Amino acid sequence: MAADQNKAVVRRFITEVLSGGRLDRIDELLAPDYVNRAFDVDLQAFKEMLAGLAAALHGLRFVPRDGSGGD
Repeated sequence: MAADQNKAVVRRFITEVLSGGRLDRIDELLAPDYVNRAFDVDLQAFKEMLAGLAAALHGLRFVPRDGSGGD
């Protein structure tokens, strides 16, 4: 996937899932074999974790910025 495509996926994840609460979009945006290395969890556990965070942090908004500094 090209850098621009990766950025578009990250932007959608931030705006639709994290800020928009659209947890149903996770399967569309992340690979079935996704592993979150920060929390050492697979896709299903990550989705469950995000559901808990969404409930706890209701109303929190994330604003994506292009701070990648390149590829």
